[in-house]
Amino acid sequence: MDSHRVRALAAQRAADAAASAASRAAVDARVAAAGVREFAGAADGADAALTAATVGLVSRADFLATRASVQAAAAEGAAAPRKRAAGESVAGEARAAARGRAAAKLSFGGDGEDGEDEEDKEGAPPPLPPRLAKDPTARTDFLPDAARDAREVELRAALRREYEEGQAVREGGRGGRACARGGRARRPHPRPRPQKLKASPLQITYSYWDGTGHRHTLTLDRGATVERFLGLARAQLAPHHRELRALSASDLMYVKEDCVLPGDATFHMLISTRARGKSGPLFSFDVHEDVRLVADARVEKDESHAGKIVTRAWHARNAHIFPASRWEPWEAGKEYGGYTVKGGGGGGGKA
Repeated sequence: MDSHRVRALAAQRAADAAASAASRAAVDARVAAAGVREFAGAADGADAALTAATVGLVSRADFLATRASVQAAAAEGAAAPRKRAAGESVAGEARAAARGRAAAKLSFGGDGEDGEDEEDKEGAPPPLPPRLAKDPTARTDFLPDAARDAREVELRAALRREYEEGQAVREGGRGGRACARGGRARRPHPRPRPQKLKASPLQITYSYWDGTGHRHTLTLDRGATVERFLGLARAQLAPHHRELRALSASDLMYVKEDCVLPGDATFHMLISTRARGKSGPLFSFDVHEDVRLVADARVEKDESHAGKIVTRAWHARNAHIFPASRWEPWEAGKEYGGYTVKGGGGGGGKA
């Protein structure tokens, strides 16, 4: 009975040892598959080697020497894989660079010449990638261009000088024809020169219109353009109207007698040509009414209204309602008929 029990216990111990060995082998297999073995500390192997080398009684000097040699061997063993991997990566990069140079090279010579060129270019740096260039066919007229703006300013100045010279020639011709009709040489009445007239001050009464009127007065040279007047008016209005602070003169419109005046028109030109609009004269920039007691159809009405300064955004929103529905761009030489202040037709006087 005891022998049977002994054999049973021995068989159980053998089965347990086999199961433990199988379990350890499975764990080792999983660790090797996961690549964790390389993270095992080299100190474990070094300690085991040191223990095996110092079995028994040894002197202190022999123990220290043995430990130093074991640690040096462990360090070399740990550094060997890194050196091997670094060498392989450098060799791979060199082979890749050689393949790139061979693929990029175009030669009509023999194999010997190719070998010589490859040796010459071995130490040369790799070529840089080509830079992206601008498309010459792309439209750039909408981009800011200082040179184009300067050319436009010069062209405007040349056209203004040409216009002034033509005005002077026409005024001289009128004076000569007047002397010829008189039959005798008369001393012409001295007229002020155009440059002196343009430099004379002109007081303009205008109204900033944002649905209601805000009347102001501004003084500038008679030869100034409408665009310059709008710039000065914006500077005068900006402290009182916040919406004008971020705008420029090109964002504003000057409406005089229901006509939108262009920015290049000068006040001297409007006055000298006695220009007329839809609801009054464009050569009078103060504000007054015609107070004649007896109306005379042969005499032009002398009423003048304050010109309005509006933003282009306000005009775009309200172009379908009065008074913006009456406004239209002014054209030099166009006959607007009799003055009207309502509606769109002609007729004399107020409607």
